[in-house]
Parts: sequence; structure tokens; C-alpha cells
Amino acid sequence: MKLLFVLPRFNIAGGVYITLKMAEVLAATGRHQVTVAVWDWKSAPAVTWLEIPDTVAVVPFDDALGGRYDVAFATWWETLIGLGRFEATTYAHFIQALESAFFPWGDARQALHEFLLESNVFPSLTTARWMLNYASQPAYCVLAGLDRALFHPVPPVVPKQSSRIRCLVEGPMAASRKNVRPTIELLESLGLEYILAGDDASRTAAGRHCIGTLCLPLRSMAGVYSAADVLVKCSNAEGMFAPPLEMFACGGTAVCWDVAGAEEYMVHGYNSLLAPLNSFTAVRECLERLIADGELLARLQANAKATADAWPAWEEIGPGLERAVARVAAIANQKEFRQLVDVALQRFDWSPPAE
Repeated sequence: MKLLFVLPRFNIAGGVYITLKMAEVLAATGRHQVTVAVWDWKSAPAVTWLEIPDTVAVVPFDDALGGRYDVAFATWWETLIGLGRFEATTYAHFIQALESAFFPWGDARQALHEFLLESNVFPSLTTARWMLNYASQPAYCVLAGLDRALFHPVPPVVPKQSSRIRCLVEGPMAASRKNVRPTIELLESLGLEYILAGDDASRTAAGRHCIGTLCLPLRSMAGVYSAADVLVKCSNAEGMFAPPLEMFACGGTAVCWDVAGAEEYMVHGYNSLLAPLNSFTAVRECLERLIADGELLARLQANAKATADAWPAWEEIGPGLERAVARVAAIANQKEFRQLVDVALQRFDWSPPAE
């Protein structure tokens, strides 16, 4: 089959990485020709934070318009609007998060997003089971794999000098849903040593207990994970929620809110500690437990590593991914999808993302 995935941009994001890995897995079968079209191309040629597979054609949006595809997948929800410009038998959504949750409550884009997803005009492919209930139907789930070549214990990028617990805060500070700044404030109040990792990590935003601000390519992240004992991540909107699993694979554990997606592999008191969503008080209590109980920390880390070791590698998800794509491809919806987009644009105020 000829498959197309449309990305909005090549920014540092788990969704971009997972899209490329899914495309790579499909291309590796030798049965599919896979193209990834990037809406905002200006940063793509210089991308260095991840490896672009040479088995996948990664091209500007306009360069992909001349092709004819069996299935065209939107990724970020706004790419659904431009998807009908491509010639495809089936238009579908590769949904990795409930993206309307990323907007302030009442934002006009929420209504457009929900209108599209509630239409059930196009099939969906998700990376977490919880999203099946929010996606346009029919929807099929294929859990993202774990890249064991990238994520495993390695020498830390910042060697530890003491036996004190060291934390890792990961994510963009500019994304309010990631709650990076308040997480930093919590760690500072506890006097815990931590590393801050993200594409906009800044020493000026960190406190005196921060021992490093890092923005490293994906291939170097194992050294960051291996440099900490605990990933502290307080996101209130996620998809599959992969960073804790990557932390597990590198020998650490995590303290997180019980955001949707965490239930795929995180078990409170077994391989991690989970606090109620939006409760920094509960996160503090979890961290205080770890400070006071070294045996608990060691037990969580050992069980977390076992969890990661049992998780399927990317190459193992291939058969299930192919079956899901075949089911999507069986739904021809060109006319219905284009009509849906026309109605949406007439009903809602929308303009393309700025390049």
C-alpha cells in the first residue's frame, strides 16, 4: 500500500518520534511505500534531535500533493483540515492525544476539533487504549513500541556525587499542560537535586538545586535518564505517556500524576508512585516517601526495569500495526471526508497554523 502521514512540523515532540517510528515499521515490511509530509517544512532539513529513517520519504507538504495514496493519515488534529487536498482512497486520523485538552477551556478550536472527531466519518488509529473512546470511529489501538537500542542503562551524562535522590524534570517549559515550572518549584522546596531536560530548558528558569539544563538529541537521552533516580512528571494531558517507560528502561522510576495513558504500564506502589491529577501536595508526599525509604525506591526501580523489559520492542508491533492499517484501508471515504471538511470550514472560524 501507499501510505501518507502528515505532520504539522518537526518540533521536538514524542508524537513526531512515534509517527516516524510507525512509518519506519510499516516500510520495513517491504509491503508499503510510506511518505511523511511536513506542513511547516522550514525547520525540517536541519532537524538533529532524532534520526530520520532512510526507508521513509520525508518531504514538504506541497511535494506530496502529486501522489496517490491508499491511506492518508492526519496526525495533529489541524492536519485533518488539509488532508483532503491529497488524493487518497481513505482519509484517517493517527491520534496520539485528546488534543482539544491542550487548549484553554472554551477555546474556539475545541469546538472544531470535537466536531471532526464526533463525526465518525473517518477511521482512527490510536497509541493508547483510553483514546479509543474519544476518536472518530471505527478506531483501532496499536501501542507504541520501545526502542531498546536507544533506551537502556548507560553511563550518566552527569555523574552522581552522593547517595541523595536525584530527580529528572523533562518537557517544554512553554507548554503549560506539562507543568514544568511548578514541578521545579516543588523540587526546590524539598531541596532535591534535579536535572532539567527540554528544548527550552534554561538555567535562568531553574533553581539552585538544578545541576544541569540539557537539550540533547534523542539518541543521547538514555544518558539523561540514567543520570537520575526518579522522573517527576506532572502533565495533565498526555497520550500514551512514553517518557516514564523510557525512564524505566534506563533503570529509574517515576512519580507522576495519574494522567490518562499512565495506566498502560504504570502501577502505583509497584513500579512507580502515582498522585491524583493536579495534586502537587500528593506529589510532594510521594517524593517524601522516597526520601525516607531507600528500600521502596530500589524496589520500584527493579520492578520498573522488569516492566520495560517486558514491553514490546518496535519491531514486535509490526504485525499488529499492519492488521490495523489494513482495517483502516478497507474504509473508502474520499467523498464523505471532503464533504465533512467543507462543512466544518463553513461552520467554524479556522485559519492554518502560521509557518
